[in-house]
Amino acid sequence: MKILYSQIKQLIPSLAATPAEIGEALTMTGFMQESLEMVNYNGQPDVLLGFEIRQNRPDCLSVIGLTREIAAYFNLPFNLPPTTELTPAETEVPIRIETSAVRRLKAVKLQNISIKPSPQWLVDYLALYEINSINLPVDLSNYVMLLTGYPSHLMDYELLDGDTVWSINHQSREITTLDGTSVKLKDEELIIHDRHSIIALAGIIGTDYAPITEKTKIILAEMALYDPALIRRNVRALHVVTEASNRLSKNLSLVDLDYAFNLLINLLLDQTGGEIASQVVEDYKEKTEVKTIKFEPQLVSELGGINIELAQCRQLLSQLEFTVNDAQLPWEVTVPSYRTDIELPEDVVEEVLRLYRFDKLPSVLPALPATLDITPPLTKAKERWRDWLAFQGWDEVLSWTMVGLEDNALTNYLPWAIATVQNAINEDYPALRQTIIVSLIKQAHEYAKEQVPELKIFELGKVFGKVENSYQEAEHLGWLVGGGDRVIDDLRQTVSGFLAYSGVERVYFYPAKNIPAIANPYAAWEIIIGEEPIGFLAQLKEHYNDKIMATAEIDLEQLISYLQEHKMPAPTVEITQKLITLDANLEADDRRELGIKLQDIEDKLGRESLWSLAVIDEFSLPNGRCRYTIRAVYKELDDQSAKKLHLQVFGLS
Repeated sequence: MKILYSQIKQLIPSLAATPAEIGEALTMTGFMQESLEMVNYNGQPDVLLGFEIRQNRPDCLSVIGLTREIAAYFNLPFNLPPTTELTPAETEVPIRIETSAVRRLKAVKLQNISIKPSPQWLVDYLALYEINSINLPVDLSNYVMLLTGYPSHLMDYELLDGDTVWSINHQSREITTLDGTSVKLKDEELIIHDRHSIIALAGIIGTDYAPITEKTKIILAEMALYDPALIRRNVRALHVVTEASNRLSKNLSLVDLDYAFNLLINLLLDQTGGEIASQVVEDYKEKTEVKTIKFEPQLVSELGGINIELAQCRQLLSQLEFTVNDAQLPWEVTVPSYRTDIELPEDVVEEVLRLYRFDKLPSVLPALPATLDITPPLTKAKERWRDWLAFQGWDEVLSWTMVGLEDNALTNYLPWAIATVQNAINEDYPALRQTIIVSLIKQAHEYAKEQVPELKIFELGKVFGKVENSYQEAEHLGWLVGGGDRVIDDLRQTVSGFLAYSGVERVYFYPAKNIPAIANPYAAWEIIIGEEPIGFLAQLKEHYNDKIMATAEIDLEQLISYLQEHKMPAPTVEITQKLITLDANLEADDRRELGIKLQDIEDKLGRESLWSLAVIDEFSLPNGRCRYTIRAVYKELDDQSAKKLHLQVFGLS
């Protein structure tokens, strides 16, 4: 937002600060200065100051808003441009509001309007903001927007056909805006229209229908506030950004629209010689009440780390136009109508500290009282489990929870119905997964495409389902292993080890009753702790690189509940053995040949000595082969024994 130094002086007559001092003041109170430009305005040298306005301060997207901040900082009186009350006529204006997106609207008809070019001062003023002069009424509308922050829209009343209506567009059509741009409308745009044509994209830009020209004699002037979220969506969808949309996409004050509207009509009447020819239409469904906050002044010291006297705190709030009732504690602080961002006592604290100046605050953070650890047990446990599984050589994957109906049908073993979603982003994935297994299998397909010789992956995530009319969700842990010769035994051992690590003393594997279609019915087990099934373990019919694939899944919430019920302490991991890491290079034609070689090496090393074996790098050779760097991690060996075994097995000795 830009503001002229001469205009600041006009609104704050007693101001003695220089432009540089004003820039520093606003910077230290939360407004980043972007520019300071020497200009010629109205035949005199002047300074144009530019500031970045935070999203929560739409009131400062205006000359008045920024000037009010300057007056508050220097504790000086501030003069609003005067207005007079409007004297409406008895004639009604045919206006209809057919959408709740209109938060507040005021409109009036003006007649005997004299359309003429704007005076040079106004043309030059708008040029400072890169706004072209059109004619006097339109220029005055833009001037009021810059001054107050409230956009308005003027229409040639004699060109309108029937009622002027605010509604939501529900048909595909094309419009031409005032600047000649063609815009294709789709759906859900907020529009102003009459019987036949669209007059404006409400809150964004007018069309070329019913513009103000030299032939205009009667004007319908309106000023409105809309649902900011809808304006933002329309701007993004249509790629049309204007000065009006920049302001109306934020939460402007409903109350202060009165002043802005009166100022607009006063200027139009004074400058064009017109007169009011109708009632003032008022649509104000969303009534606002004066906002009062219970405020403990000691919060300033507690949160800001400063000692500030009550009198100074009261004075700073008064400078910001807050009304303070300090008859008793807590204070009753009444928020100015234009400060739509103030909701909590902490917001009031920020205002005090802001005007006190942020650069005066201590650089050491204030001490905060210790609080209890409220982290849910499952959240803590998941981090420990991830570390343990990674330590065991498993790779974690993260998958999308949306799946196809057939995917769920093939993998589900739980007594849950499928939970589908409305308006799915991808029509191929209309359902939420009922089991982690479906996601792991999809990941296995991707690994197979890359010809990864063996697979050891896990995922912690949510599964979903429907029981009668109730939707259910739960945290599950799933494993999938493929490519080895002993996948079932290995996975069963991993599951048992995981549960033992978690604190479960005994785990049982019973033949499964509910077997998904993708599992081998003769190699499927329920995982039992206590007397309740907690998960599922099975060999899959589908293979991975022509070798057996197995999967397992457990309900983590059930596990946590069991551990809490039996009061089992949280486990800890202690590494008592030294791990030795050594690298070696292998050549192979492709990943399949590499997998055969790695399997042979793993068999030679044996499980007693090998902790893990992984490919960490590959390099293409001129002969078409590849050189792979293999990292072997040894356990239960000293340095010399590990090196000797490494050299022997990899053929390096």
